Amino acid sequence: DNQQLITLYIRRLGAKTVIAQNGQEAFELAKNNSYDLVLMDMQMPIMGGIDATVLLRKQGYKGYIIALTANASKEDQENCYKAGCDAFLTKPIDQSSFNDVVSNYLRARKVEKDNLLLKSQSISVRSE
Repeated sequence: DNQQLITLYIRRLGAKTVIAQNGQEAFELAKNNSYDLVLMDMQMPIMGGIDATVLLRKQGYKGYIIALTANASKEDQENCYKAGCDAFLTKPIDQSSFNDVVSNYLRARKVEKDNLLLKSQSISVRSE
């Protein structure tokens, strides 16, 4: 099953997962929590990944969203980027590509967090 395989790959990269059962749940989870990145399956029940991504971006969601789909055409890829996805991965999962893309975004997120931490620390420092 793809969810188990993806979870295994993510754990090997040192990250944790939260799994949504449908697009509406994915939208709610991403909107109400702080995740380093969202792997958004484009074919989910109730609400598709494209719609969930569009709604998240309209609500101001700034986190990374990586599209995950079995539809690998150029048009599908363009639709994912137009919806607001930052990257595009296809199923079946190629472990090497998956690891490269996910680890690059996790590293980028860590740098952003470190920079925010440095900014907040510099704000709180007072000279005596």
